[in-house]
Amino acid sequence: MNNTLKIIAVLSLLAITGCKSTETVTTPVQQVNYQNVFQFNMHVEALLQQQDVAALKALYSSNKALKLRQPSRIEKTFGANWQQAYANSIFNLFMESQVFWSYQSTRQLDKNTVRTLFRGDSDDGFHFVELEIDKNSFKIIDAHDLSTMYSTTVFLNRVSDIEFCQTDAKPVCQAEDAFKGLLMSASNKDGVNVLKHYDSLSAEQMALPFIQDLNIRLISLHSNWLPKTFVTRVINDFTRMDTLPYSFEGLLIEQGKLELALKALDSAPLQIRDNSVMLLEKAAIYGELNNHKTSIKLSHQAIFNEPNLVESYVVLLVSAIADKDFKLAMATINVLEKRFAIELDEQALSEMISTDEFVASEVYQQSRKS
Repeated sequence: MNNTLKIIAVLSLLAITGCKSTETVTTPVQQVNYQNVFQFNMHVEALLQQQDVAALKALYSSNKALKLRQPSRIEKTFGANWQQAYANSIFNLFMESQVFWSYQSTRQLDKNTVRTLFRGDSDDGFHFVELEIDKNSFKIIDAHDLSTMYSTTVFLNRVSDIEFCQTDAKPVCQAEDAFKGLLMSASNKDGVNVLKHYDSLSAEQMALPFIQDLNIRLISLHSNWLPKTFVTRVINDFTRMDTLPYSFEGLLIEQGKLELALKALDSAPLQIRDNSVMLLEKAAIYGELNNHKTSIKLSHQAIFNEPNLVESYVVLLVSAIADKDFKLAMATINVLEKRFAIELDEQALSEMISTDEFVASEVYQQSRKS
């Protein structure tokens, strides 16, 4: 790969993570002695909330990348500073401004490795990233944005695979030109050529996991330079292949495809499928589909999992009123007012849903008199 392509590959991958410009803390990195994985996770959570990039990068080890590829091969693809490129790609996943990151859970991968799940909450929605951690060294060795198919390290190594294709007989090599073209066009924010290279893919190539992964990353940019035609075609092709990723949910809702949005959420990895915000999203969609009993059930599950997630109570309230379960609706209003200090008078309620019957009900009238 020539120098220009090295730069394009790295810059593209950094951009594709969705990172936005933000001011970050650059305090001196201090050595911390960890007693257990939980303590390490709490430290990482604090650094993520502070957006302390230097301290986070100090926790990175390139051991996994070296196990998957020879150092010389990686260096030929990404240059002498490949370790820095890998670290940047991993931690740029977390550096969007106005996102609050919180530790969720840990699962065992093998006797030496665990994967720790973090959730990012913002006004625009939520995001899940899993960090792979070496338990012996307390080092981060990989990160996986769960809206994509591959972890950061595996995806970067896929780029190296493309560069070292030796035969046209391999499907991965047959898609080499389109893959590089998509990356280069994305790095230049060239929507016309993104669409051109996408259209050059055969049905067989389009079904390749690493091609699907790249297209998911492109769609997840939500960038106005991407042609609407490209977005529509990608969604239609994923629908045809029955491989809709959960990250397409918002786009599907915008298109009024609520049933497909539910299907996308059902395709989420198991470790996040029952997370409170995922249950909340499904509850809201079922409410829009007038399946209020299912919406109520899912809202209750979300509240049980995370009692302080206020949006779950709002969805529960709307579905309870729509289902004419006025006792439940009144109980939910009481929680919102007493626990969250949200005042819900008749005008505020009417902005959520048609409430004439509820407001006129004996349950509501008696509650407001007391």
